[in-house]
Formats: sequence, C-alpha cells, structure tokens
Amino acid sequence: MYALLSVGLAMACKLPWHVPIPLAPGMVAGTLLLVFGFAMMVWTLRSLGLRRAAFDKELFESGSNSSLVTTGAYAYSRNPLYFSAAVLFLGWFFVSRWTPIAIMATLFFIHFMLCAKWEEREMPGGSIFGTALLLGVAYWLYRTARGKPRRQSAEN
Repeated sequence: MYALLSVGLAMACKLPWHVPIPLAPGMVAGTLLLVFGFAMMVWTLRSLGLRRAAFDKELFESGSNSSLVTTGAYAYSRNPLYFSAAVLFLGWFFVSRWTPIAIMATLFFIHFMLCAKWEEREMPGGSIFGTALLLGVAYWLYRTARGKPRRQSAEN
C-alpha cells in the first residue's frame, strides 16, 4: 500500500524519479545505514528475547506477569524496532536514490510515530500514569530519560 501511494504521490507531484545524489556518497551512506539498521534490528530482537520475538508471546501481559524490558536496545530507545526499520528505509533510499522510496520512508516514519503513541496508550493501564502504576516507577523513569541510557535512569 505504501509503495503504491509513494509512486502515486511522486507521479501526481511530477517529481523526478531519481534524487541527484552522487552515486559513491549515496552508496556509502546507504550501506552504512543499512548495516547499522540491520545490526540495530538484530540487537533489538535479542534484547526483547527470542521467545517473545519469534513465538509471538503476548507483549503486554497482565498484572504481576508484566515486566519492563530496559536492557539492550531498549535501554536507549522505547521503540528500537521502529527506529531500526526507519534507519533501514533511509539506507534503502540512499542506495537507490529513488524518489518514491524517499516518500515511502517518510510515510513509514510518520506511521511508526503514530503506532508508538497508540501502543503506549494501549499498554496496561490505558495511559502513561496507569502503566506506571502497573509497572512501577521504573516505567516513568524509563519513559522520561533523555540523553542517557534509559536503563541507568530506571535503576536510580
């Protein structure tokens, strides 16, 4: 759906199909972003745990079964899967230099931001404050940490 929308927007706005980024810098930047995004995705899945990631274990369990993942990639970002996917799309754009991919990357970034906000509301408790009550003060500290590893702020 996003691919069709991206091509349609590029055609409707009469945008050039290729962005004039020199080939070598685009390939270098894109490759670095793809490698970083893939490594971040793997690190995130390992941080989440193989059982949760591979076997579709319920992410938001009820009551005392809930636990906040604050280690690994989650120590630095509340949504490392979305972040790594956005970095992968950006890398794909630089490698291809194709305008519809730039549009698609932008649409996905907006989508990821909206999903993250929605998921936070859907967590146990239905709000930031309800979630903090269920998961404890650690969630509030984790959520509000800025510019430092979140794990450190959650433990203080």
